[in-house]
Amino acid sequence: MTEVYQYKGTAVPKNSEWSYANGQPVPVQGVFSMKDVSFGQEFKADGGKVNPDLLFAGMPDALMAVAAVLSYGAQKYEAHSWKRVDMARYEAALGRHMLARKGGEMCDEESGLLHLAHEACNILFLLQDFLDSAHVAKKEFLKFNRPPTDHKKETQ
Repeated sequence: MTEVYQYKGTAVPKNSEWSYANGQPVPVQGVFSMKDVSFGQEFKADGGKVNPDLLFAGMPDALMAVAAVLSYGAQKYEAHSWKRVDMARYEAALGRHMLARKGGEMCDEESGLLHLAHEACNILFLLQDFLDSAHVAKKEFLKFNRPPTDHKKETQ
């Protein structure tokens, strides 16, 4: 059973998504409102703020695999030299790594690193280039619609 606190008359699950002031839970910024949060659900609905911890805590090994590809590239060429290359070359490289992986080859022969990590790295190059060249403030691409929550179980 999930440990809960009472917050202004409402049961609040104790978890890492809440701040604790004087031993009492306080909703972190980005929660829609206390009445919008379904207490007792398996996941908490956040809105408005991007949570980078989902990336860092949720997939650290994948990030290290991409960092290994970047490190290999920095040693082979130089750090951040990808920014001076036509993006069509990264789209082609993405396709080559994907085809090799789908053909049963796990690692790139030259680097010894996972094809999938090379694919992720190429996608990040393409994404960063898009964001850098977009004629809209980058913050606009961080805004997202409120996700549906009707699939989450409700408890009273």
